[in-house]
Amino acid sequence: MLLMAGGCRFAEVATGVLVVGGLLLMLAAYVGLRVLGTRRVLRRRRERRGRPAGSAGSDAVE
Repeated sequence: MLLMAGGCRFAEVATGVLVVGGLLLMLAAYVGLRVLGTRRVLRRRRERRGRPAGSAGSDAVE
């Protein structure tokens, strides 16, 4: 009875909330990891300037 009367509307709202919440959570996680990742990469590049990690072209000329 609940599924036929008011349960259908509740299921629609609950599904919408879960979908929107999941998308927002994924977006926040993506942005967070992106920011943390760029900071870590910048730190590693500053620490390891002697190694030809990403800039192999300029090191190979020498």
